[in-house]
Amino acid sequence: MVFGLMEIEQYSGSYSLSSTKFSRHDMTSFELSVNSDVINGFPLEQEGVNSIQFYHRYLRDTNRLDNPFCTTVLTQAQYDNSNFMIVHNFENDETQEGQLSCKIKFKEPLDKKLILLYMPVSEKRLHFDVNFNVVKQ
Repeated sequence: MVFGLMEIEQYSGSYSLSSTKFSRHDMTSFELSVNSDVINGFPLEQEGVNSIQFYHRYLRDTNRLDNPFCTTVLTQAQYDNSNFMIVHNFENDETQEGQLSCKIKFKEPLDKKLILLYMPVSEKRLHFDVNFNVVKQ
C-alpha cells in the first residue's frame, strides 16, 4: 500500500499543479497500525532534516534496495522533493485483516489542509479469450 500527502489544490484538478507530486510537508513521524497494534518497523521518524528512514523503507518495500535488476532508482533528493511516498508491503505481516490506522506528526501545526491519499497495490493479470476480450484474473 502506498501513502502520500498533497495539497487540496493539487488534487482538485488544477492545470498548473501536479497531481502526482507528493511532498513531505514537514512530516516528522508516520506510524501505521492494524487493530491498534503498531506494525513492525513503524513509526518512521525524521532525524533532524534527514528523511533516510522513509527513503530506505520506500526502496526496501518496492524491491529496489540492493536489487541489481532494478534499472533506475530515485535519488534521495528526488524522493524528498517530489516523490515522497510511504510504502508498506502487507504480504508477510502476521495480521492479514483488520482496521488500518495511521498517526502522522508534523514539525509545526499545519497552516493549510492536506489530503492523505492511500493506494492499495495488488498484482493482476490480464488474459485474452479466443475472441480477444480481456478477462481479468
